[in-house]
Amino acid sequence: MVFAEGEILSFIHKDPPVPVADVIAGANQCIVDGLWGMVQRVGVPSELLICGGVARNAGIVKAIEARLGKPVLLPKQPQYVRALGAAIFARQMEREGVASC
Repeated sequence: MVFAEGEILSFIHKDPPVPVADVIAGANQCIVDGLWGMVQRVGVPSELLICGGVARNAGIVKAIEARLGKPVLLPKQPQYVRALGAAIFARQMEREGVASC
């Protein structure tokens, strides 16, 4: 991440500077390229849901959709999906007597 930060700053401080929107789009694309390698290893599902805070980054979502060639599924509040799943799991474990709070 340190190298990415330095590279981003060098683009912004160029003469003439690279537009900030282009720098951000490039950073988003780099993130998606890294994720895409992982997706390739496990296989690309017919439908893809993006959750977590990153799903609120429209640039990331747009880059993933461009790579997939189709829209992804987005929950209305993607930043809460993991917490909701953990709460459901904890309730199930409590009901089964495996854990207690």
